[in-house]
Amino acid sequence: YSIARDDLGTMRARFYPNGKKIVPTGLDLTPLSIAVWHMDDGSMETRGRSHRFTLATNCFDAQSLARLILALWRHGVRAVINRGSQGHVLRISGRSNVETFVALVRPHVHPVMLYKLP
Repeated sequence: YSIARDDLGTMRARFYPNGKKIVPTGLDLTPLSIAVWHMDDGSMETRGRSHRFTLATNCFDAQSLARLILALWRHGVRAVINRGSQGHVLRISGRSNVETFVALVRPHVHPVMLYKLP
C-alpha cells in the first residue's frame, strides 16, 4: 500500500493543473534531473561518427516545450522542437552541443544506462 502525502498532492497540482500535464513556470532542471529524463525518455541516434539525442516531450503544450528548451539552454544545451511519431520531441544535435549534453549528464547516468551515451 502507499501512504498519502500532502507534499505529493501539492506537486501533482503543480504539474497537472486542470488535469493536463504541463511544465510549470520556475522549474529548474538540474544536471541530475536532465540525466534521469534522458535515461527514461531519451534516446541516442548514431550516424557514422556523429550522434544526436532525442528527449520525448509527448503531450506537452507549446509553453511547456519552451520552458524545457530554456531550462536546457541554461546549461548550455541547445535543443529544437521536432515532430515525432507520437508527438513533439526535443532534439539535441551538433558536435559541440552533443559534447556539452554528454558532459552534463554523464556523471549522473547509471552504468546500466551508459549505452545511451557515446
